[in-house]
Amino acid sequence: MTTFMLKRGQEIEIRLVSAFKIAKVRQAVKAKFVEEHGESNPPTYTATLGGGPGIVTWEEVHEYTKDNIAEGSEEDQAAWKEYLRLQLLLGQKTWAKTAEVYLYRGVAECVPDDDSWIREQEEDGIEVPTSLREQRIHWIKTELLMDPAELVSLITVIQGRGQEVERAATVAAGMFQREVGQ
Repeated sequence: MTTFMLKRGQEIEIRLVSAFKIAKVRQAVKAKFVEEHGESNPPTYTATLGGGPGIVTWEEVHEYTKDNIAEGSEEDQAAWKEYLRLQLLLGQKTWAKTAEVYLYRGVAECVPDDDSWIREQEEDGIEVPTSLREQRIHWIKTELLMDPAELVSLITVIQGRGQEVERAATVAAGMFQREVGQ
């Protein structure tokens, strides 16, 4: 059993979530995003290469990068800004959906049977979703977790990375002890 200690001192049971499932979720988010916004690619420019007396020249198409976009036209720079905006939006949508899956599938803690927490939140002016899936995720975010940092820590452990960090720390401590001992 894998557990996670909440900031409030309560220990909850968690389950690892398949990396394959998360990859499929990411693919689905991107497919829906492309359907809604079109494919998002950086603007390109054509470079003439080679040249000189008797030397063949050719052209290649290259994508602008953050390092060379300043050399592009105003139109290219505007296209770059739009590209970055769409990349940021895709990243936000991907994070939101994968976080939702990690919470829904990875937290074993059960939503309380009584709905007093719902009444309490509604009295506070908080709109509580009606879908059971969305309600469960909402409950985890608003009743179990204290802040975004705790959310990220929880997801890191659900991903199985918490154990990797612990192993790395143990290995580093062992190396340090060996070096100090020598």
